[in-house]
Amino acid sequence: MTEPAARRPERYTPPEGVEARKISPQLDVHTGLPSSWCPGCGHGSVSQILCDLVTELDLAEKTILALGVGCGSTIAAQMEVNTVLSPHGRASDTATGVSRMAPDRIVVQYSGDGDACGIGLAGLMHACNRRENFIVVIYNNNAYGMTGGQMGPTTTKEVPTTTFQGGRDEEVMGYPMDIIKTLEHFPGVVYAGRCALTSGVRYREASRMIRRAFEIHLAGIKGMKVIDCLGNCNVNWKGGGVTFTPESSNQFIEDQIMKYFQMGEATVPEGYPPIRVR
Repeated sequence: MTEPAARRPERYTPPEGVEARKISPQLDVHTGLPSSWCPGCGHGSVSQILCDLVTELDLAEKTILALGVGCGSTIAAQMEVNTVLSPHGRASDTATGVSRMAPDRIVVQYSGDGDACGIGLAGLMHACNRRENFIVVIYNNNAYGMTGGQMGPTTTKEVPTTTFQGGRDEEVMGYPMDIIKTLEHFPGVVYAGRCALTSGVRYREASRMIRRAFEIHLAGIKGMKVIDCLGNCNVNWKGGGVTFTPESSNQFIEDQIMKYFQMGEATVPEGYPPIRVR
């Protein structure tokens, strides 16, 4: 596990002569260190949501991140919580071990769609089937982002990738995987839903859904809580002369990618009112 603060680089401080003050309590958890994410990437939105929730719920000392291999792994440098880095595709297995050995902690798996729905799918499915007890947050950008934008298991046929520049060829590679539909039928899944990170309104929806997963966990409801977050990979979505900006990639998600994926909550414990998602 990485230690929360002692061995990390010093957090950002303003230059001499520049006045600055803390305006958000989440800075108690957010390290303030520069991130390695591309401009406009939704990983930053997820890290902000998690920092806010961990701060507001006073869980900094109880949260443990189990990180898959991918762009999202560097969230370890953004949050002052304990962290376990797993081998590629083994985040669910790592989270299983940590949550069993430390049942009083809130274990959060954070993976990309390649890590969770590709090489790590078997581990995630079996964790759901066994009714393990941790939270899973998937950043689903329809590509293998860290390795250069190759087609992944969730890639839709409109998304240009470096391996299928005209988008997914369904005759060759089959169909995009809907991870929520794949997992929601397992009896060990107590909460499942999908949100997006494409606008301020969507950000608020995502924040509410991730918060609900934490609240269900803190209420003592044992089982898997899975949230699939649709986000862009504006730098690596390219091919056939198509390129994106952060703004156009977010609109592309709204116009094209959401046609394949049902938004909102799919599985909710009894007694919890539905979260409205447009």
